[in-house]
Amino acid sequence: MKLASKTTIGIATAIVLVVGVFGFALYLRALERDILSIIARPADETLADLLVKIRQAANVPPDLSLFMLPRTEDGNAASIILQDEAGNDLARLRAPELLHQKLLDENPLHPDERALWDEVVSDSMLEQYVAAARQKHYATLDIMMADQEKLGEPKLMYASAPNYSGIRIGALGLTLRAHRHRLQGELDQAARDIGAVLSLGHHILTKSPTINESKIGRMILQPALTELAHYADARDDIALAEKVSWLGLWGDRTVDFGQLLSPLPMMPDFALRIAADTSLWTAVRIQALNMIALGQVVRAKHVLSGADDRVTRGVEELVNSPDPQFAKAAQITLGTLEWFDDLGPWGRLKFVRSSIQRMVAIR
Repeated sequence: MKLASKTTIGIATAIVLVVGVFGFALYLRALERDILSIIARPADETLADLLVKIRQAANVPPDLSLFMLPRTEDGNAASIILQDEAGNDLARLRAPELLHQKLLDENPLHPDERALWDEVVSDSMLEQYVAAARQKHYATLDIMMADQEKLGEPKLMYASAPNYSGIRIGALGLTLRAHRHRLQGELDQAARDIGAVLSLGHHILTKSPTINESKIGRMILQPALTELAHYADARDDIALAEKVSWLGLWGDRTVDFGQLLSPLPMMPDFALRIAADTSLWTAVRIQALNMIALGQVVRAKHVLSGADDRVTRGVEELVNSPDPQFAKAAQITLGTLEWFDDLGPWGRLKFVRSSIQRMVAIR
């Protein structure tokens, strides 16, 4: 039997290698297509238009600050807000919500509802929330990342937000107390309680590290803005009422930041621009970091090369942010990119495949 020549073997080997490389490339392309269908949507507008939309969405009317309780204390409001673990029960929130709506509708109260009103407005924790409203700072990322070693990659995306049902109950309690003050003609006391809720809601809306936490801030603001409108009517001040009515319309807006920011995994340079924009809410900037990490560590195009060096350098620059909470988020994101690089091609492929399986299961 005649053996194949070395030339023939070399050609055959080369063909097998080419076919293998071509087949692997096709596999990565198909994997990339599947991943992008899950994690991102194509941008429907120019980057300039998208930036305008994001900035408009992450916008608080300046007039809101006129009614907020002044922040005179140099502390972190989260350290007070999140200590009320006994209030972390969403079932307890429903009764005061219904009571507030009944009061707004001017329907007569049953004896048990009057008793609930008395109980809610006499809660000793309400003054703690007023104290929290006076704090200059708000940051919860350290709390979220307390068990960082137990979190999978990308760590920032897997951190659990604190339970906010306690502060939602407390904020509604302050709103109900403001309502009672208003009915009794105690308008300065009513303004103080409304201002405390607005300050708390603004803190959580604009300084929380996650989009879901930021939504809680808007939920807290909405009943207080309604109460503020009644307060303006009680003052019989037309200019004040007009100012407040615009705030009410803003408070009722709903913004789907998940949808708005979903193109960012495919646009890392633009995502870096969003993350660096200090005019935006903290949650939006940190979500941009999440999108940067997602676009690098779960995309098949980075299996062979690892994270884009240019993107990694961009995140490195953000680590020096003067905002300690954002700087920490940038450092965690940088750690994720470095971890992904250290996996090597085979490890990166396994991670990308397992990630898409998890995302399909979640979806």
